[in-house]
Amino acid sequence: MAANFWESSHAMNLFSHEDILSSNQKDQEAGLTLEEIFQIQAYHVHYISQLARVMKVRQRVVATAAVYFRRFYLRSSFEEHDPRLVAPACLFLAAKAEESAVQARHLEQAAKKCREEVEFLFNVRALLDMELVVLEASAFGLAVYHPYRALQSLLDDAELADSFQVCWGLVNDSYLSELCLTHPPHMVGVAAVYATGALQNKEKEMDCWVKTLNLDSKELNVVVAQVLAVYDRDSMIGTVECNRLLNQVHIGSSSRQYR
Repeated sequence: MAANFWESSHAMNLFSHEDILSSNQKDQEAGLTLEEIFQIQAYHVHYISQLARVMKVRQRVVATAAVYFRRFYLRSSFEEHDPRLVAPACLFLAAKAEESAVQARHLEQAAKKCREEVEFLFNVRALLDMELVVLEASAFGLAVYHPYRALQSLLDDAELADSFQVCWGLVNDSYLSELCLTHPPHMVGVAAVYATGALQNKEKEMDCWVKTLNLDSKELNVVVAQVLAVYDRDSMIGTVECNRLLNQVHIGSSSRQYR
């Protein structure tokens, strides 16, 4: 991994909001709205975190898998590759990249435990094949940076040292949005700290703190708004609704319908 974020493959894989909106064209042509696509992706990022809890892997692995998953669907579609298989494949690859490798058969068991409907499509061979698809789509740019390492020092600097768990949760939930694709991790970390203070009615103190940082204030305001917008959306869709939407795009040309 490059010592400097801006020299890393991650920095070269940041995208504009317009890039995000123009992705998933095939799924939009199949009748899904942008909001439905967002909900399906957020659902599967949450699914990755559920698998990780069963597998007892670190949050950093979850975050890396979420980035892989979101990058993958910038260039692919649900019609071409079923996210119910892509999500665990991203977790499997991320565990290797973060030196926390898990066994494929254990992940297979965890997937079937978390989601009964994956029984039809999920086995070890399918997982390994999909891992290669994700790896090739990534062009082997597997190094991913996250806000976690600097979080406590940022909180100390902002005089919010006792709010670590709240801020950590905000960073975790930020992966339910596209922020990991559009903004560098240090900006997401600062935004999460600002939002933590704002939730405690300390906006003035946070404004003063931000002025001491060498950051684009307009960009920071956008990121803070997106961090908090995760909680303003309607509740995440459930498994039944997600499967209904995926059936709509004729997953992988299979006639199999999920309930």
